[in-house]
Amino acid sequence: MMKIRILHTADLHLGAKHLSLGDYARERNEDFLKTFDRLIERAISGGAGLFIVAGDLFDRNQVPPGIIERVRSGFKRLEDCGIPSALVPGTHDGIEGSGSILKSIHFPGSVVLSDPRLESPVAVTVNELRVNLYGLGAKPGDENPLPSMKRRDLPGLHVGLLHATLVKAPQWEVKTRDLPVTPKDLAELGLDYIALGHHHSAQVVEHNGRVVAAYSGSPEGKDFTELGPRQAWWVTVGRNEVKLEPERIETKQLASVEIDLTDAPSVDEAVDAIVGACAEASIARVKLTGSPALDIDLNDLRERAQARFDYLEIVDELLLLPDADLELLARENTVRGAFIRQIKNRMQNAQGSDERERLSMAARLALVEFSRREDR
Repeated sequence: MMKIRILHTADLHLGAKHLSLGDYARERNEDFLKTFDRLIERAISGGAGLFIVAGDLFDRNQVPPGIIERVRSGFKRLEDCGIPSALVPGTHDGIEGSGSILKSIHFPGSVVLSDPRLESPVAVTVNELRVNLYGLGAKPGDENPLPSMKRRDLPGLHVGLLHATLVKAPQWEVKTRDLPVTPKDLAELGLDYIALGHHHSAQVVEHNGRVVAAYSGSPEGKDFTELGPRQAWWVTVGRNEVKLEPERIETKQLASVEIDLTDAPSVDEAVDAIVGACAEASIARVKLTGSPALDIDLNDLRERAQARFDYLEIVDELLLLPDADLELLARENTVRGAFIRQIKNRMQNAQGSDERERLSMAARLALVEFSRREDR
């Protein structure tokens, strides 16, 4: 039966600098390399007939030699196991200008489709079956190269690789360096499957009820917009058949959460709230909001929470109200000022610390609501 099994990935961005992570940047770079190593291992152990990287294997064209050698070693492992690889440039490791990494470095056992227009597909053999590979490295400003990827009259299966932006509406914004495509454009190429890169979220592209292409998404979260589990696609391709199965692949998950500490009774509870909200993530950005009754020592909170993560960024948007601030607010000739004056009077006449605490909490909750209304 004429079918092949592909492991499809894209947008690894190896060699990214991760400047926003400070001292953790070097370790994060290693995380990305571990994810690449894992992709190679899964391709071998999972019985891949073909390994595809649909652009942005590298974050830039100048990366340290150690990263290049590690990548070459991975492709050599695939070659030794009889698994061919196919690559196309992306927008970060593109072919424009001098020093294109995909043009200047040999990656063992790999077909690199980097010409700005495809002259003819490159054939590889997968399990004694001919597979015709279509791909290109688009140059910004060039005439639309997509027609050069139309299916040729050749035996075997026809598989494409593109680093492109899927345009879902005429008003969709497309950057000058991007190659815009529509589901109809992709379907009209007549290929059996097109492995896409550039969008960092996994997405299946259909046209008239048929799967024509898919984005694998980034296999490792590059920033705090790429959260939770990350994946590659296992793709079974045959004549008139595409079956997609996700393969979870990330080394570490990212989380970005907002936590209201208004009702947190203690720092320990606040730490537990942070850890619970971030689930399996080991790299997190946490925005703290609300007006907690307890006196929050952010350094203490950060230190305790940090022990649960590899990297933790705290964004402080807490509304903390020392007595001095309440005095200033009480002088306002506003509804808020009148409310604070009333609360202060009741606190002075409160019977015991429990009642004063309840009134203090009421003041904080009300001030949070006042603040929200001002932001609208």
